[in-house]
Amino acid sequence: MPVSEAQNNHAVVHEFIAMNRRTFLSLSMASCFSSTWAKASSRQRLVRQQLTMTNSSELALNDATAWFYVPMRVAAGQRRTALDIHGMGFQLIDAGRGQSLVKIVLPELPAFSSKIIRVQATLSPYWNDTLLEPTLYLHGSRFIEVDDPTVQSLANMLRQDSPLLTARAIYDWVSGNLSYAGFTADDFGAAYALRHRRGDCTEYAYLYTALARGCQIPARVMGGYVLNRDGLIRSAEYHNWSEVWIDEGWQVVDAQKQMFLPQSLEYIAYRELQSGVADGIDSVSKFWASGGVKLTME
Repeated sequence: MPVSEAQNNHAVVHEFIAMNRRTFLSLSMASCFSSTWAKASSRQRLVRQQLTMTNSSELALNDATAWFYVPMRVAAGQRRTALDIHGMGFQLIDAGRGQSLVKIVLPELPAFSSKIIRVQATLSPYWNDTLLEPTLYLHGSRFIEVDDPTVQSLANMLRQDSPLLTARAIYDWVSGNLSYAGFTADDFGAAYALRHRRGDCTEYAYLYTALARGCQIPARVMGGYVLNRDGLIRSAEYHNWSEVWIDEGWQVVDAQKQMFLPQSLEYIAYRELQSGVADGIDSVSKFWASGGVKLTME
């Protein structure tokens, strides 16, 4: 008799729970310790990024414009306390839910020339306990298919006695049952990741977030960089992960890199995916330009 996808998920979940039931308590205690440590930490972090506006044409460009994200004003484990863009005027735009966009306009960029933008942000540890729109982080969306029957069935099977234990059970299942497929330019979503048991970091985050929301735990997908020291971020290292509402605050969960509630300032959030800040903005992960100029980031 053929085995349905739901039955297969059910069997895998019960095997997973049987193997890990004894470790749930110790893991949750370790998670609480990590959370407490993060709240108490007092260190700061300096994050730098370097972008270049280039005019490759034989004519000067007027009003060449660059937009790019900088570290979020507030996110799980971080608060931006200072922002400096060396030697350039800029406009800082509130893009909603802690996100910030920088807009730079060059009145004139000569032919065959470039302009380097050097950015430095100072970040402090921060316990982000702001949840203004709880229902926003419980509903489904294009790639976070909470109402997909297979996603909902798995969420119900992973539900535990507390939000913390449920968050850990979802993390263990996603990190243990998905295979990393390497970077893909296109998004496929939570249902795809569950069906094919594979994806890049974005699909891991979509699936984790969909399962958490299916268990009535607010969750969201973030974009940024993993950086455990002061330093320069690089465009190629852009990464997606989840934030989940546990213990009355947002906390980081990264099933793809196998990090559950890491310490503050290891994950530097730049944006929230599917935040609906404005038409077109949500589809751009890092930066963009207009006026004929090419914008790149180191």
